[in-house]
Amino acid sequence: YKGGLEKEKNNGAITAYVTASLLISGYENKTVIDNGLSCMSEDSKLNPYETFLYAYTEALAGKGEAAQKRLDDIKPRANTTGKKFFS
Repeated sequence: YKGGLEKEKNNGAITAYVTASLLISGYENKTVIDNGLSCMSEDSKLNPYETFLYAYTEALAGKGEAAQKRLDDIKPRANTTGKKFFS
């Protein structure tokens, strides 16, 4: 596992990573993409890295409202310095 997934063994986060990669590569099998997004929607306990990864993947998939909701939900947990947010 790479990035914020090294210590966590979260299948949803791994699915988000793979789904994002498929979307970036132009993969067009809607069933596979939808299954990945469905798997992600079942996972509610996320660390900040996973939350941003999920939001990124949803944004790539054209699910802007879902991505924005995740970002809005995590903002209260962020550390801020000026206009910069840290998790």
